Amino acid sequence: MLAVIIGRRRQGKSTLALSLAKSHNQTTIVFDPNDQYGNIPIIDEIGVWMENSTPHSLGRIVPNDPKPDFEASAAELDGGGWRWGDYVLIVDECSMLMSPSWVHPILERYARTSPKDVSVILTTHRTVDVHTLFRALATDWFLFNQHLDRDLENIADNFGTEVSDKSKNLPNYHLIHYWLDTGGIPKHEIWDKPEEWYLDIGRRT
Repeated sequence: MLAVIIGRRRQGKSTLALSLAKSHNQTTIVFDPNDQYGNIPIIDEIGVWMENSTPHSLGRIVPNDPKPDFEASAAELDGGGWRWGDYVLIVDECSMLMSPSWVHPILERYARTSPKDVSVILTTHRTVDVHTLFRALATDWFLFNQHLDRDLENIADNFGTEVSDKSKNLPNYHLIHYWLDTGGIPKHEIWDKPEEWYLDIGRRT
């Protein structure tokens, strides 16, 4: 899975990311630049932690400086040869590592070449924050309410006017799941039961 979750503050995107990760029943690592996942312990040494991890292990990295610290963390996880597998990497607030025209090269490597047992889940506030590579390669999109004209136009361009119109009218904590089905056929559905995916992440702000 290469998933992108779009939503304003306090819509539930970080919570949804963790819920999706836990559904994979794999080790989960959260790159947490805003220190939001207060209920998840901080990883001291990634290699040691991964060596002792299980499918239910949850850990997070709270960087001092997102770009170099992401690079250092990924070097421990990947090392240029996908040293570790069978895990989910959540990159919260991924706009710190990408723009519409630039993406951190290691995050690009995750998008292009990660093995099947490594899943990546990105969260950010706006669709226009997402680099074009991820618009092309993402397997799943999760869209909370969007209200800015530029974002709605972007959704219409990428997912169709029906999805854009529905996104504009979503209540709080409801979202649209968009994916390409067999044969590349676009599908979407509204998730209107937040109690099914809500988790207490120990949010700090």
